[in-house]
Amino acid sequence: MSLKELQHDPFLDFAHTRLGAALTGTVQKVAPLGIFLEVEKDIVGLLPAAELQDDPNSATLGETYPVVVSTINLNQRRVILALTE
Repeated sequence: MSLKELQHDPFLDFAHTRLGAALTGTVQKVAPLGIFLEVEKDIVGLLPAAELQDDPNSATLGETYPVVVSTINLNQRRVILALTE
């Protein structure tokens, strides 16, 4: 067993408490498939390009978006976001 395995994993807490939660995400990275937003400390989710009315490349680092956590995949450690209406 490694030290990392013994440490608390904030992703698990997020996964068990935030599905469906409305959050504000800050742009960390822009990619062709969408925008990666930090929604909590060390938790980054993907806002897919299909969710955006504008071109994802128009987003700027540090910009914020109101989002809801739509999907969490524990095995792949992925968070998928959707814009709030």
